[in-house]
Amino acid sequence: MNRLWPFINPFTEPAADVPLLREAFVDWKIGYGIFEALSAIGVDLPWGSSVDSTVLDIEYFGNRSGGKFVAPVIMNLLGDETELTEMDRQLLARIIWTKFGEPWKHLWATNVVAYNPIHNYDMTDVRTLIREDAEQSDDTRNTVDSTEFENNNQTNDFVYGMNSDQDGPGRRDTRGNSTEGGENTSVGVSTGEANRTKNTDEVETTARSGNIGVTTTQAMIESERSVWMWNFFDQIYKDIDSVLALPFYDACRI
Repeated sequence: MNRLWPFINPFTEPAADVPLLREAFVDWKIGYGIFEALSAIGVDLPWGSSVDSTVLDIEYFGNRSGGKFVAPVIMNLLGDETELTEMDRQLLARIIWTKFGEPWKHLWATNVVAYNPIHNYDMTDVRTLIREDAEQSDDTRNTVDSTEFENNNQTNDFVYGMNSDQDGPGRRDTRGNSTEGGENTSVGVSTGEANRTKNTDEVETTARSGNIGVTTTQAMIESERSVWMWNFFDQIYKDIDSVLALPFYDACRI
């Protein structure tokens, strides 16, 4: 009964039976807090590369929520024990990440985005122009070489006197004529082809930014101040409280 009573009235004496968060996470000072458990379960914490988890544990347990009563989920994990095991801490970390992991990523993205606080109009127009010039040429040439030739044959007849078969004074007749001719022809074909393509890419970028006049610069500066007065990790602490702690605490035990 004593362990249930503080959920009804936390400011009565039996509340001493309900452990505080810093008692359940007994070694939160030396790396066994909830933020170290979140780092150990292998998820991609948005702040993982820029903030030390031990620092966040000291801030969370030592300055904010360590004196709050544990939530029923921790009471059930503790059973008859007084402190959470490593498996218990990682189980709680998985519960928290399942509920808040995605929202935390988006919140962190807005926390680190770069922008001009007095510009409410920012547009960049990028156009890519692609030009293609193609050229094709065909060159076919036919060549014919022709040569004609002619040969003439001449026959010499001799007339011998005095029953002599030797050439001597007498008469020589030239007679007979034959002609031999012909034609040599050579045919050639030469073909040439040329293709040329030229691609030209042109990128045209137009940027426009500024204040289009619907909001005064002073109002935008005031909004910028409000943005930076909001703290990302204060929101993270609230989300973790909703899983680990009751929504009330004994101010005398902080």
